[in-house]
Amino acid sequence: MQERYCDCGKSVLVDFTPKNHDWLATFWEHYSNSGRKTQICPGCGRPLHIHTLR
Repeated sequence: MQERYCDCGKSVLVDFTPKNHDWLATFWEHYSNSGRKTQICPGCGRPLHIHTLR
């Protein structure tokens, strides 16, 4: 897993899994002890896209 950051500064964890000669990025809430997947930034609510995270 890698830690990445939204433009708002909030961090999320990204897990990369191989899929059909490509990679699937799955986002996880960094602060959550329950290990919940997410599709939106937990800080600002914007949709998460791997190419827009730092």
